[in-house]
Amino acid sequence: MYGEAKRIETEIQRVLDLAPKYGQEIQASLGRYICVRSSGYLEVSLQECIRSYVTGRADESVARFATSFIKRTRNPNQEQILQMVGRFGPRFKRQLERKIDDNQRDAITSVVANRNLIVHGRLSSISLAQSRAYYKTLRVFVRNLRFVSNI
Repeated sequence: MYGEAKRIETEIQRVLDLAPKYGQEIQASLGRYICVRSSGYLEVSLQECIRSYVTGRADESVARFATSFIKRTRNPNQEQILQMVGRFGPRFKRQLERKIDDNQRDAITSVVANRNLIVHGRLSSISLAQSRAYYKTLRVFVRNLRFVSNI
């Protein structure tokens, strides 16, 4: 159920492992690349969690609707994620809110904001070290999301 997110994790880790071999200019570009991929990782992970949750719990047509609905969510910020999870019941939203710490909030906000700057050709000062730290924190958030969703 988590094939795409796992593939992105593997790709990001491979780039992070190779990055020290390159000079600062390439590392800066890799930092921006990791930021964009981390944003995609967050988006795909949310989609996979919801798809996994509704599969087998809901009628096939309801599951198909939920899956198609979540695919329209792009670059979700913390509030959008909480709202989406809350649509399955206030208990899920409360549990996730309790698990999100300030580092996770900051990582989500920063990754989404920097991703938008980068893909729209604007200047982003995010470094490889920052992208690495944000990605590591997003992985914790995704584990929390999976736990809250009983997945």
